[in-house]
Amino acid sequence: MREIFGLPDELMLCEADEKTGRLLLDEILTGGNFGRFNKNNKGLHSGPAIGRILNRLKRNLRFLTLGPWEVLCSPFWSLWHWFWRKRYGLI
Repeated sequence: MREIFGLPDELMLCEADEKTGRLLLDEILTGGNFGRFNKNNKGLHSGPAIGRILNRLKRNLRFLTLGPWEVLCSPFWSLWHWFWRKRYGLI
């Protein structure tokens, strides 16, 4: 945010980490709107459900060093959320 928006250090929410920032910026610039335009995310938004789930897991493993808890819990969250939507008739 400091490099792109020119924010001074006193306005930053946390200490700047160049490696993390570069990874996230590259992901945003190549992926576009929720990764739809990233060529590496082929099959993430279409195809059979199991294929979408596996592709999403493969994509999330790139972020394992940034947030291991979130990456490892994402399949369980997706399963729980599917059952929740099914229970309340949102599917």
